Amino acid sequence: MTPTEYKAVHDDMCNRASKLTMRKNHDYGSDVDSLANLRACEDLGICTAETGVLVRLCDKFRRLIKMNAIGEAASQVPDETMLDTELDIMNYVTLFEALRRARAAQKTEVHDEGLATRAAEEN
Repeated sequence: MTPTEYKAVHDDMCNRASKLTMRKNHDYGSDVDSLANLRACEDLGICTAETGVLVRLCDKFRRLIKMNAIGEAASQVPDETMLDTELDIMNYVTLFEALRRARAAQKTEVHDEGLATRAAEEN
């Protein structure tokens, strides 16, 4: 694959991922907070939103690994292709970065035990 061909694949994947994330955000997010559904694990006291996204990413990678090993045609969920899983992975990485930026803007730190505290309060 030439660099030009790779760029075309990259552009196509980014365009598809962008369209998909906006459709899913419409269904999952809120008008006020696009990341509200990801923060639910914090509201429940389970873990940080970032950790929740990493768990979702692990699930997607496991699915991609299995589909790659057994073949896409052997999947029990035929309406979710390898491409769908790849796009989900791209979008979860982007959502992870959006959460990091939102946390930085709020000046909060994330701790391993899953709690967010104001950095200013600790200083």
